[in-house]
Amino acid sequence: MNSVTQLFWTIIPYIFIMIFILGMIFRYRYDQFSWTAKSSELLEKKKLMIGSSLFHIGIIFVFFGHVGGLLVPIEITEAFGVSDHLYHTIAVWSGGFFGFIAYAGIILLTWRRLSDVRVRSISTFSDIAINIILIIVMSLGIFSTFFGTSNQ
Repeated sequence: MNSVTQLFWTIIPYIFIMIFILGMIFRYRYDQFSWTAKSSELLEKKKLMIGSSLFHIGIIFVFFGHVGGLLVPIEITEAFGVSDHLYHTIAVWSGGFFGFIAYAGIILLTWRRLSDVRVRSISTFSDIAINIILIIVMSLGIFSTFFGTSNQ
């Protein structure tokens, strides 16, 4: 493992995790009331229900897939007779499937926020920016899952 690979795949993720945890603690202590967005459920429910369900189901499975991939030692998978290739194949395809489910949900929620006049009228810049950032991050994750150099 060269130093650039170690920096991007070993050191930086832990720095970001610490920033996330410290940021959440800081935000909870000093700005508790900024944790929620304005509710738009009364303005439009159908796209909200479908998009929110897709996003949350997908993201929960993706999250726990990442946690399992990081915390389950290779000895455990080998003890169950799961080869490294099979483990990787299952991780890529199941993660990709649930990643696409979450991606479809955030696309639908963002489209709803931008296209529905009433929902758009109560949306703030940060509401839209967060959705766009999520779309970018999820696009990069899905792209690297299926087209990354480690999958070839």
